[in-house]
Amino acid sequence: MNIDAYLSQDATGLALAIKQNEANFHDLLSLACERADQVNRKINAITHQFPQLAERFIMQLKGDEPFYGVPIVVKELGQAIPGLPMRCGSRLLADNLAQYQHDFIGKILALGFVPFAMTNTPEFGLSYVTESQLFGPCRNPYDLTRSAGGSSGGSAAAVASGIVPVATASDGGGSIRIPAACCGLVGFKPSSGMMPTGPISYDPWSGMAVNNIVSRTLRDTIRIFEFFHPPLNKEKKADKPTFVLGKGLFNDVPIFPPFQEAFLSFIDKLNQANYTVVERAFHLPLQEIGETVLTLIKANISAEMQRIEKTTGKAITSDLLEPATWAFYEGGKKLSAADLILARDSLFQLLRPVREGLSDNEVIISPVLAQPPLPLGQLSTSDHFDTYIEQHLLFCPFTGLFNQTGMPAISLPYSMAGGFNFSVQLGARKGNDHALLKAANRLLAEGIITERAPIFPGSGK
Repeated sequence: MNIDAYLSQDATGLALAIKQNEANFHDLLSLACERADQVNRKINAITHQFPQLAERFIMQLKGDEPFYGVPIVVKELGQAIPGLPMRCGSRLLADNLAQYQHDFIGKILALGFVPFAMTNTPEFGLSYVTESQLFGPCRNPYDLTRSAGGSSGGSAAAVASGIVPVATASDGGGSIRIPAACCGLVGFKPSSGMMPTGPISYDPWSGMAVNNIVSRTLRDTIRIFEFFHPPLNKEKKADKPTFVLGKGLFNDVPIFPPFQEAFLSFIDKLNQANYTVVERAFHLPLQEIGETVLTLIKANISAEMQRIEKTTGKAITSDLLEPATWAFYEGGKKLSAADLILARDSLFQLLRPVREGLSDNEVIISPVLAQPPLPLGQLSTSDHFDTYIEQHLLFCPFTGLFNQTGMPAISLPYSMAGGFNFSVQLGARKGNDHALLKAANRLLAEGIITERAPIFPGSGK
């Protein structure tokens, strides 16, 4: 297999090539490393490579795993592999090596994927762009002056540029879907509680954070999720979904005009395909919800800092953290255990109209991003904290709801708009992950959504 053939395949295709003796693991690992050498100096997606360890991983597999021998890269934030760096994009952990294996990584290995590199993240995942002071900016493969998104920006850039067809990712407020939209990929956030989280926490970010992957094709996303959660009844024909435009679900911010036009085009296509599209009002107190979410994040960041102090013996000081992270930490130290419980209960109550306002066959639709991928440096953790929060909402007000409710949501490429990839978001009731993926697959089969190929050598990028 040569590099062009490698770039043309998704993970399912590469696994099939191995099973049919058209390629082997060593070929694919060599091609993945070759591609990383070609593009990473431009995009800064990879923070650490370990191809020798990949050779050890493959020796531990049986050979009949569904994705046996397919290279993968791992987000260097929480998804630990023993003995490898786990720096979380922070100078605080610049010399940190993981002491344990994350349960999610164990499952990825059991599927036959072979990690060989870690990917760039913002500090502790606290940004919608990937521009940490430790590693520097991760650039969008389609426009090197712009961000690949965050917090799984390194993973998305690695997939979009063809280093690998699939990368691990995680999502606490949009961190899978936002970089997927920035880079023209499929990004699925499962329902809370559906994916492995241990061994450190059973409920990361108070239930708002979920592990999964970003991929180039919907079939890879569906197949991987179904290995974690097989459908209960594969033969049952999926009902035609009803699509819901939820009024009052999201903060009202200016939307890039070409993105607004593209979203209206998406709605028109749904109508032309004889789908039912309805408008429904949800009267949510968005400011109160936002303040409650900030309380939860502050509490979780403060707890994480205390855990780091205990396990590393390193004191938490402002010179080792970026300003936004320090602000979250300082805010969290002022909270009591009761404040945390009250915030969790409050969020549950405030979002009850959303959880109870959808039927099993209904899918919420929205854009993923309000603005194109941001120019590098536009969203900074060094900004005043209020400005930092406001800039995040202006860029992407649409994703956090699904973390807060625990509902599944997926980012799907739709079209180019104003010279940028435009993606739509579909969301469903909590636990309706399979129905949501079936709805997405139906739209792909009907040509309403698309899939984007990676950038090939010689493309000028």
